[in-house]
Amino acid sequence: SVNGIYETTYDVSPMPSYLISNRPELVPLPHLKGEGKIIDVVKNRNYSNPKQHIVYRFGSNGHEGWEAGTNHMGNFLSRSSQSRIILSGNLKRYTIQSSTTTEKVLVAPHLHNSQKGLVVSHMNLTLTSVSTAQGSSESISNPREVGSLVYEYGHDARTGKMTKGSKESSSSSSSESDSSESKENKIMQVMLSANKGKKGSSEKWMEGSSSSSSSEGSSISSSEEYLPSHPESINHAPIHEFLLEGMLSWGSQKINLAQEMKRVAREVGQWIQRPGDVPDENILANFRILSRLVGRASSEELNQATQALYSAQPPYEQIKENRGESNKYNAWVAFRDAVAEAGTGPALVTIRQWVESEKVKGEEAAELIAALPYTARYPNKEYMDYFFDFIKTDKVKNKQNLNSSALIAFSSLVRKSQVDTKVSHNRYSLHLSEGKPEHSQAVEQQYIPYMEKQLQQAIKNGDSIKIQQYIRAIGNTAHPKIMAVFEPYLEGKQQISNFQRLTIIASFDELTRTNPKLARNVLYRIYQNTAEAPEIRVAAVMQIMKTNPPAQMLQRMAEFTNYDHSHQV
Repeated sequence: SVNGIYETTYDVSPMPSYLISNRPELVPLPHLKGEGKIIDVVKNRNYSNPKQHIVYRFGSNGHEGWEAGTNHMGNFLSRSSQSRIILSGNLKRYTIQSSTTTEKVLVAPHLHNSQKGLVVSHMNLTLTSVSTAQGSSESISNPREVGSLVYEYGHDARTGKMTKGSKESSSSSSSESDSSESKENKIMQVMLSANKGKKGSSEKWMEGSSSSSSSEGSSISSSEEYLPSHPESINHAPIHEFLLEGMLSWGSQKINLAQEMKRVAREVGQWIQRPGDVPDENILANFRILSRLVGRASSEELNQATQALYSAQPPYEQIKENRGESNKYNAWVAFRDAVAEAGTGPALVTIRQWVESEKVKGEEAAELIAALPYTARYPNKEYMDYFFDFIKTDKVKNKQNLNSSALIAFSSLVRKSQVDTKVSHNRYSLHLSEGKPEHSQAVEQQYIPYMEKQLQQAIKNGDSIKIQQYIRAIGNTAHPKIMAVFEPYLEGKQQISNFQRLTIIASFDELTRTNPKLARNVLYRIYQNTAEAPEIRVAAVMQIMKTNPPAQMLQRMAEFTNYDHSHQV
C-alpha cells in the first residue's frame, strides 16, 4: 500500500505508574508532564475500510472473496498497522515522549498447508532532550514541495517528470494526505477531550476507550482514481509499478534502454547452459531485471534490441563445437521470454512482428501468445483491438497450432479484461475502460460476431478441429451473448454432431462463474430434456453444480432420479 486514507481507531487511557517505572524508555523525560498526566494512545489502521485506497495489484482473479490490500485476504495474506504514542502533560498542551509504529504482514507461501511467514517493520522515535529555541528559525531558500516521502505513481524515471494525467492525482493524493493528518489531529483532540470529560473531571479517565474516524463514502474501488493514466498508445510503455529508477538514470545521465536490455540478456544467456551455477550467480534476479527493462521499453526500443539479439537456433552439432553461437542464441531466448512476460503494448507489438517475420514460429510462437492472458498488464480497448486484428491475420489463421493458441489466449483475455468485472477490478491496477462503454461493447459488437461467423464457416467446411477451437473460444469469453450463438445448435435448429454439442456444454464452464443464474437456467432445461443424448445431459448436470444451485433445484433433481430412465444421468 502507498499512502491512502483509512479508518483509524484510537484507544486512549492513562498510563499506570508501575508501567512507567517498568518501562522507562517509554517516558524518557517524565518531568515534562508538570501538573498533567502520562497518556497512552494506541492507533490502529483498518485497511478494509478506506476513503482513499491506494494499492498496486496484479494477478488476482477476483473470485477469491477478498480485496487486495485489505486487512485479511483469505488464507493467503493478512496485515496490520499499530502505533503507540506516549504523551505527557494535559490535553491542551502536551509533549510526545515516544512513538512506535509496528506493521506486520503474515503470508502463507503455500496455500495447501498452515505454515506462514511473517514480515515485521518497526519504527521507534524517542524524545532525548528538550531545549529552548534561540532566535527565529532559519528560512529555506528555494523550497520544494515533496508531498510524500514514499513512492508515488506517475513518475517517469527517464525524464524525472510527472506523467501527463498523473500529476493531478499525485497532488490530490498529497493534499488529501495532509488533510488526513490534520483531521487525525482533530480526532485525537476530540478523543482526549471526550475521555477527559467522561466523569466530569480532568483527574478521571475512561480506560480503554475508543473511537473511529469518519470514513463516509469509503470504497475499495476508489484506488483507481489515484493511479496513472493509460499508455499513450500501443507503441508506448506505460508508467507503472515500482520501476528501477536507479537503473534508468544515474544523475543527469540517462541509460539507453536498448543497450541495457542487450547487456542483461547476454549476461543471462551466458549462464543458461550451466544451470548449476544459476543460484550462485543470482541469474533469476537478473532475468527479473531484464523483464522489467522490457516492460519500460517502447516498441522502437524493443525492435532495436531484437535486431541486436536475434539468433536462429543453431544445429546441435554446432552448439557442441561453438559455445559462442550457443551463448548468442541463449541471450535471444532470455530476451524473447522477457518480452512474453512484460505484458505491455509494445511487447504485444513486438511479438506480432516476430510472428509475421517468422523470427518465431510453430510451437514457439504458440507458447509466446499463450502467455499473454496471464501477463498482460493494461489490456485496454486499444490493446484488445490490436490483439483482435492479430488473430485475424493469415499468418495466424492458416497455422493450426498458432490459430488455436491465439484464439484461446484472446478469448481468455476478453473475459478477464472486458466481461468479468470482478477479475478486471482485482487483476489490473486501473480501470481499463477509462469510463468509455466502447471497451465492453466491443465484445458483443465485434469479437463474438467474428468468432460466430468463423464457427459457421468451419461447420460449413466440416472442419472438426476449427469447430472445437471456435466453440471453446466463444465459451471462454463468458459473455451472455454466447447463449444466442449456441442456441440454434443446442436446440437442433442447426445440425452438428453430439460430440460438438457436448463441447458447447463443456465451454459453459466460465459462464457458470460470471453469470451463474443464466447458465443454470439453460443447463437445467437441457438436463430436463430426457430425449437428449445422455452424455450431454451428464455434462449439463456437472456444469449446474458449478453454479451453486439452490436447494429446491437440487431436491427436484434428486427426486427425479427415481424416474429418470438414464442410469448415467
